[in-house]
Amino acid sequence: MIKTVLSHCRLYVLCAMMLFVIRGVAQVGTTVERFDMPYHVNSMSLSSDSSYICMTFMQSGRTARYGIFDLKSRQLTWMSETMDTERGRVVPTRYGLLVMHDWGLLWNISLIDAQRGTATWTEPGVGGFRYAERTDMALAVKKNVREPGLILKAFNVSNGDTLWRYRINHEFVQGMNGGMYSVSDTVALVIADQLCLVSRGQGNIDYCSYDTPQQGADLPTMITGNKIYVSDRKHLKCYDKWLEEIWSASHPAAAHARLQRIGKRLCLINEGYVKKVLPPDNTGVSAIVNQQVCKPFIAFYDRETGKRQSLAYLDWKPSDGTLERILVNAVFYVKQEGSDGFRKVVTPSDGCFVKVSDGTIYVLDEKMKVKGKYDNDKVYHRQFITSQCIGISSVNDAYIATPEGKPLYHLPQGTTAICRVGNEVFYTIGDAIYWESLP
Repeated sequence: MIKTVLSHCRLYVLCAMMLFVIRGVAQVGTTVERFDMPYHVNSMSLSSDSSYICMTFMQSGRTARYGIFDLKSRQLTWMSETMDTERGRVVPTRYGLLVMHDWGLLWNISLIDAQRGTATWTEPGVGGFRYAERTDMALAVKKNVREPGLILKAFNVSNGDTLWRYRINHEFVQGMNGGMYSVSDTVALVIADQLCLVSRGQGNIDYCSYDTPQQGADLPTMITGNKIYVSDRKHLKCYDKWLEEIWSASHPAAAHARLQRIGKRLCLINEGYVKKVLPPDNTGVSAIVNQQVCKPFIAFYDRETGKRQSLAYLDWKPSDGTLERILVNAVFYVKQEGSDGFRKVVTPSDGCFVKVSDGTIYVLDEKMKVKGKYDNDKVYHRQFITSQCIGISSVNDAYIATPEGKPLYHLPQGTTAICRVGNEVFYTIGDAIYWESLP
């Protein structure tokens, strides 16, 4: 099923396809190697020790698989069973892969041995988790089936041993898959019916209440230094690391909002919708859609005092496409007209980007007026960055360039993901992974 060596004919065709010249941009290398995968490659991520690439594969709809491509043997050593892409997570650790996937009507978290693909330990009934690499600890949220609320449980990642467990009230907000943030390697913030500041080591909890948002909404949260910022139904609030309130600022109703730090300012981005689960279709699948419940807006605040500097509603026209998300602190590249070079585009300090359903990105100023736009096929997103070069890709098109945007190598048409390991570049096209040396 999986081919490890190209026939001479296929290798000849592949190399012929790659012998192109685009205004002086070179090809990557002279020898191209390939490994065929059983499914379309969706993404890949390099392990922390650069010994393997964790790959995800799309099958159909919300169904996917993941697997390990070993960089020593250059083989797909194993592949998982199917998993749901809506909530499934795969997190590489030094002990293997922490994976959350469906298990009957529940979900579980497992540590998967990266070499064999077998589970070292498994904990069922988990709704979400956070991983702290320095302490080798996973903090998981479990549904309490005997009474209302959730169970917080801390695990030793290496062996799955329970370090501590604690019950918290949870009736109003946040799905089990969200609402957990790392304050530090030893402290986590959990959002339930109250803000819960949790000591990872002992499980001690400090509480702080908030104004509950509407059902299905979330609480935008950001942690920077010793400050915790949380936006509830009516206010954006700043707390210290002991959950003592420092300041509070009012704002309009928000749903599916986010917080970003931009220099000395905070940016509250309200996208204005909640996720709604539709009734099952004739195949038994329940689609998840975004339901608009309030008007999108973007607001800027002084980070130290909480003083609101501006607030503008986003009066989006349906003709401009369905609003997909608002981007702040985003970076992408576009080709410079009249040259082969790329121009780095960053979020304006007094505005934001808006991405719509067809992939177009609009540039908005602080008053939410459109200043410009970039079509989907003109936008190149960064896949990796080093001090010498970056990997950028657009719709089935990819380059390796200098950090300033000067193209060095043009990868073959159809490239969807790029990864650099040492002096080699790995990239995927369809259901195959290719690699070649950088000159």
